[in-house]
Amino acid sequence: MTRWTVLAGAHQNTGSTQAYKIQAYDMETGRPRNERSVPGAQECGIAAEIVVCSHGDSISAWSLEGLSPLWTVPSDRVLLPSPKGSPSQNVYVVKKTESGLPTEVGEISQGDGHLVWRKDVPKGTDFATVSGEGFLYFLTYRGGVTKLVRLDPERGGETTTDLAVPERMLDIVGEVFYSHRGGVISAYDIATGRRLWSSSTLHHRFSAPTVEGDRIHFTTQDGTVIALDRHSGGALWQQRPPQGGSEPGPSGRLTPLIPAPVVLGDIIVAPAYQAWIHSFLAPPTVTAPRSTPPRTAAPSTAAAG
Repeated sequence: MTRWTVLAGAHQNTGSTQAYKIQAYDMETGRPRNERSVPGAQECGIAAEIVVCSHGDSISAWSLEGLSPLWTVPSDRVLLPSPKGSPSQNVYVVKKTESGLPTEVGEISQGDGHLVWRKDVPKGTDFATVSGEGFLYFLTYRGGVTKLVRLDPERGGETTTDLAVPERMLDIVGEVFYSHRGGVISAYDIATGRRLWSSSTLHHRFSAPTVEGDRIHFTTQDGTVIALDRHSGGALWQQRPPQGGSEPGPSGRLTPLIPAPVVLGDIIVAPAYQAWIHSFLAPPTVTAPRSTPPRTAAPSTAAAG
């Protein structure tokens, strides 16, 4: 969102070609204002001043309000996904190998797309992301140990946290790193490297977390939403979609990551399967010991997406 505009985007697949469609809506009325289709777009995001997409061998930018073209530059880099929350003040890019592993990160100018700075990432890096606070994070595997590296682009500082066992990153919220391994979700304090808690589940794939108050929520591989206590990791409840189905999203090829649930107080909206979403009121919190299976409540609504 900007002051006057709501921006939304979606991947389009017409068989032989793929594109990313960006639409702008009036903030007060909800009426469509402008739209822009970007053929071959790999990543799109919003920065403080522009809408930017990497597509093919180029990176392009458009104005936030009118979606009018601003610039296009040739580039062998793609965008790092934008952090959640307010639009980022910077545009970060990443260079990857043919197998998709990151080898270099950098920042490009919003004014004309030139490369402001670049930095090689540690060897063995499997994952790179940027937080809302502007820190760059890399997950690396060295000598059988999983390490989380944090880089401060502004001050140049770098810190490394050793994780107890090989983990797969889910996301970073504030100063807490969330990961999973074999159905076990763990939370780590980035500053100290200390594991805060681990919670065993019956699922094997998870979305990034969505935090609301003392609850932290994940969408799982079959569309079930699980809620854990943010501070202890204790299971609070889980909610399956109204019908069984396959993995959430249009296809594994187009949507490799499970979309995170949207949480508005006690209202949760989450992907169910294929092009469906489901919404429900958060069930009552279970106060029994963690060994007790979580309670499941009947869904309140279901909608086609």
